[in-house]
Amino acid sequence: MLTNQMQVFSESVVNECKKFYAPASQSKSASDAAINVVCLRAIKFKQQHGFGIFGAIKLIKMIRNQLKKLNYTGSFRNELSIFLVKTLLSKSKETRS
Repeated sequence: MLTNQMQVFSESVVNECKKFYAPASQSKSASDAAINVVCLRAIKFKQQHGFGIFGAIKLIKMIRNQLKKLNYTGSFRNELSIFLVKTLLSKSKETRS
């Protein structure tokens, strides 16, 4: 059941990401805004569902797959994934500055 919720969440958060940073965009400020939005929503989702390390990794993979489907660049997917790992797997709730 949590897997289904993660799938729905990953689709939703990537659609929200598109509002800030389109797949073909080159804007660094838009990229940073999109990363912040995704990370903040992912933190809230993790807190609501209380999953651990393996759940966080699964969620990150789902988000990456959604980004790939929408033709986001590998560098953006990597940058977002690294920040999601740091954010979801640490105890602090940092955001990108």
